[in-house]
Amino acid sequence: MMQLRFNSKKTKVRGASSKQSKPSRTFNGRQFLPVLWLSVVIALSVVVVQVVAGKLDQPVSRVVINGDFVNVERQQLVAAVEVFLGSGFLLLDLDGIRLQLNQQPWVFDVMVERHWPDEIAITVIEQKAIAHWGDHAYLNHRGEVFSPDKRAANGSGLPELLGPKDSEQQVMNHFRS
Repeated sequence: MMQLRFNSKKTKVRGASSKQSKPSRTFNGRQFLPVLWLSVVIALSVVVVQVVAGKLDQPVSRVVINGDFVNVERQQLVAAVEVFLGSGFLLLDLDGIRLQLNQQPWVFDVMVERHWPDEIAITVIEQKAIAHWGDHAYLNHRGEVFSPDKRAANGSGLPELLGPKDSEQQVMNHFRS
């Protein structure tokens, strides 16, 4: 037969705990009051900024294009600018307008400015052709080649210069001397 052995060591039975229970804490909302106020102030600020920006960002109602034009066609400039006028006054992409207009072959430089409240002022400086370069291009006062679609209105009296590619500056310097 098999004998079973049990541990005869007695375990102590514990009764009620000797620790006293702590009183329950009540919720103190005052410590969260600064966070609540900060949240309210931020939310109101966002709403105010959106409302003010909506009121200020009116559509552009007037575009003024300034410049002395001989070879630049004003209608081409207007058509290039109209693409950008869908956004409001504040969100208008002035750099995009400037880059778009600078791609016109007879345009040398462009300045674009906002005039409050709804006007855009564009100043265009036209290329000044000082010589023909080959059959279909011109040299400007900096010795840079530009190739417009149409011939210069006053281009009949311009000298004709030629040279290898990338020799425009040397040919221009020699021509000037």
